[in-house]
Amino acid sequence: MKAGVLGAALLALALCGGAQAAEARAKPEDVARLMQLMQVDRMFAGMREQIGESMTQAALAAGGGQLGEAQQAILQRYMDRMAQLMFSEQSVAQVTGIVSKVYTDQLSAREVKDIIAFYESASGRSMMRKMPQITQQSMQLSLEWVRAMEPQMKVLAEEMQAELQQSLAEPAAAAAPAPTP
Repeated sequence: MKAGVLGAALLALALCGGAQAAEARAKPEDVARLMQLMQVDRMFAGMREQIGESMTQAALAAGGGQLGEAQQAILQRYMDRMAQLMFSEQSVAQVTGIVSKVYTDQLSAREVKDIIAFYESASGRSMMRKMPQITQQSMQLSLEWVRAMEPQMKVLAEEMQAELQQSLAEPAAAAAPAPTP
């Protein structure tokens, strides 16, 4: 009897808690307003340019500097097509939908309203006006930080490659038959 009452009480608490949690979740229309204030559409436009450039640089580096002018033109054409695919209206709408769901799932209604209030404030509007410069400067400083570590990273990569080659050679040596006297 006690177990039944306890079970019923726990079930009631779980149901009430679930209802309370569902009520506290952010509303999709509030999240849509937040994303508008955060200028997500402009953010995607900036990402397209940066990602497209990064993809092209990575592809050129993978070519080892051995690509002629014709090959570079082909590479650029395909990088442009990939960027168009990634940042088409349909793709941006899909990503926006995903991000909206994450915000709705992770933020309470109160949190979203507070964040909206911030972005509607003078400080929030100022931050959004300055965000392109903040992002650009952050990326530049991060790139400089990575470049400063390149010599150390190269040493580590060479050590890793040597260790991997040694590791691959050891099992082969152990599997080889012993020489007969």
